[in-house]
Amino acid sequence: MGKNSLYVVQYWDVDSAEETYKSLTHTLEPAPAWINEDAKWYVETKDTGIAVTHTMEVEEEHPLFPEYKVEVYKITNSFNWFTGKGQIYGDIWLKKKDESKGKNPKIEIFANGKCEQQKKKF
Repeated sequence: MGKNSLYVVQYWDVDSAEETYKSLTHTLEPAPAWINEDAKWYVETKDTGIAVTHTMEVEEEHPLFPEYKVEVYKITNSFNWFTGKGQIYGDIWLKKKDESKGKNPKIEIFANGKCEQQKKKF
């Protein structure tokens, strides 16, 4: 399996004073076709930052590729209050419903970088 470069831009909208999440928009170039924009998501607020995780259920049909069901689907976007560093990481594993021969997609996503630093209360 080869590694391909991925360019990620994240637009976080957070309330620094209240340390609360408002919204997140991100783009990935080139965008993996397997990303489900409508996947369920949840927010985790920690002392070090905020993470937004998108998930799909095991055995759930992939909405963009109905011939596949989900084995693993979890993508997390996060940033650190103290360092200003952001990350996106996750795995998407799909399996053919009819179990016919051929490759089942398994995608690993990992990117990190520098975010605009937020103000953190001490």
